[in-house]
Amino acid sequence: MERDATMPTTLAELADHLRDEYYQPSAYHLGPGWSHCGDTYCLEHTPVGFEAFYVERGQRSDPFWIECAEGSACARFLGLLEGDRTLRLHCVAVSGDVSEIESIEEILASEGVQSKRNDIPSMSGAGDPRFRLFVEGRDKRIVDRLVAAGRIPAVAFG
Repeated sequence: MERDATMPTTLAELADHLRDEYYQPSAYHLGPGWSHCGDTYCLEHTPVGFEAFYVERGQRSDPFWIECAEGSACARFLGLLEGDRTLRLHCVAVSGDVSEIESIEEILASEGVQSKRNDIPSMSGAGDPRFRLFVEGRDKRIVDRLVAAGRIPAVAFG
């Protein structure tokens, strides 16, 4: 993974870092207000220290750990998120036409973007496959640029 020379040492810097590295915004929450989250890793400054925990369906788990220092908490939380690569995956194409997905794969490869295809055999019965294409992290920037330039179609989820 490509990283800046300095790692985040405050919650504000960590928030910027996670956004810049294209982590899924729904995958993490920093600070108070986690009760409205679902299936989310959280880091909150509490009276006992910086607590990392998981929220599932609005229910908070016991802390994974508690750190006294904000910088250490940021480093450990980032390590926790880095352990799950799916938190940086972005679905950039969905189609029932495999040739359309293959065409997008070729364009992405020509731009140096590594993609991963996931084929779903049947959506509404036999003979109705779907093909999905994912990119990781900062490669989403390149996809956004290609969409803006009209080189690949935008993905819309309705």
